[in-house]
Amino acid sequence: MKAKSGVIFNASSQIIKALPIIDEIYKHFGFIAVITSCKDGRHMKGSKHHSERGNLSPSDAVDLRTRFFTIDQTKEVAFQLRSQLGKHYDVVVEIDHIHLEYDYKN
Repeated sequence: MKAKSGVIFNASSQIIKALPIIDEIYKHFGFIAVITSCKDGRHMKGSKHHSERGNLSPSDAVDLRTRFFTIDQTKEVAFQLRSQLGKHYDVVVEIDHIHLEYDYKN
């Protein structure tokens, strides 16, 4: 796993726990997982990239590169992430990346 140049990687413990799973799923498909955004970049208001706890708090979200996958592979990667990470993680396939966030649900 690696991060794109310029990524500000300040991730919450819940995101850090997800990294080995992300890594293994990408390796299964023959690719290295690349984090394209964590605490950096422009995101929607209320995004988990920006913590409600303030600017210095770690991010509860990462974006993952998908440009080397086919559309079907991207969907399968997202399915595997959802299956292996469980209900407290949201996995959203975007146009050019997978958005993964920790979102605790009872």
